[in-house]
Amino acid sequence: MCLGIEKLRIEKRQAWQNLIEAHFNIVRKMADAKFARATSWEEMIAIHRRWMRDDNVQRHWGHEKREDGCHSPVQVLAWHKGTMYPAEFLDRILFATRYTRYLDKNGFLRFQNWKLYGERGLAKAPVTVWVYDGSLKVEYQAVTLTQYMVDLQEDHKHLSQVSHPRLAQTPFRSPQLVLFDLGPGEWLLYWKTPDVAPARRRRRVPGIVQLPLFDLEPMSISILLRSPPLISEGAPRNSPISTSDPVKQTISTLGPTATPQLPKCKSQD
Repeated sequence: MCLGIEKLRIEKRQAWQNLIEAHFNIVRKMADAKFARATSWEEMIAIHRRWMRDDNVQRHWGHEKREDGCHSPVQVLAWHKGTMYPAEFLDRILFATRYTRYLDKNGFLRFQNWKLYGERGLAKAPVTVWVYDGSLKVEYQAVTLTQYMVDLQEDHKHLSQVSHPRLAQTPFRSPQLVLFDLGPGEWLLYWKTPDVAPARRRRRVPGIVQLPLFDLEPMSISILLRSPPLISEGAPRNSPISTSDPVKQTISTLGPTATPQLPKCKSQD
């Protein structure tokens, strides 16, 4: 619901629920004869204004049964007061297109194939982009940040040219001071970026298998999972390890720099 106006649908085959149809018929029957005698556009405007006044102040048959003494549209609707909206607000609702973008770490936003400056103090913040017929405005929380003059393409959606940037004084300026104090005409506030080509997906061809880079034989790891045997009580503590010992095989498998982990033995004391 916009401007306080709620859109409702009339029931099927119930045209009387939409009074605009009756309004058009009244215009056709009462005003067409007078319009035919007009010789200029100014006379047609005057005839239409006169008809509007007569139609609103004269008694209407639809109000004859009212008991409050109100028998004309002016009397029935006299207590209703319209809401006055500023022209900028109406242009935004009726003639503008709204987009949402995010500023980068430098305060720029990407809109279509253009980089536009918003506000450095609002890095990573979401902003609103309003595109009118001939202008583009960047806002944050209904506060204007920057404004540009733009030319639209034939589809009235994509930008063809951007010019005349204007920066607004906002309370969102970054507390970090700039190294060089440049004016609006001394640094780039907008530029056109290269067209981004869509990423091409690689199509898989059936029947093709990726071969390994090196043809290596699989190393058996069964000896790594096997538990080493304990030294029996009757054997001496410093007995040499045989070549068939699983621990020694594990050492040779892991490499010369590996530290052997021998099982603990029971004391003979």
